[in-house]
Amino acid sequence: MADLLDELREQARICANEIARTQPSGSEVAFQADSRAKRFAGIHCPTCWVKYDRAVPLEIRESEHGTKFFICKHCESSGVF
Repeated sequence: MADLLDELREQARICANEIARTQPSGSEVAFQADSRAKRFAGIHCPTCWVKYDRAVPLEIRESEHGTKFFICKHCESSGVF
């Protein structure tokens, strides 16, 4: 589970950085996204957490080849861990 949590935290940071790049310098939206990314914890969607301040549960699956991945049913973001 540590690998999954590390991956989700990284995804939250990436999402916050993307928001910051599209917003004017010092914008409140970018500040809030960065703040939410910094306090991310748990097994929920990092994109929904950062963008919408919502803790949406993730569906965790494993492929037939043993690759584990997550997907959000709300925003359809996904990743491999």
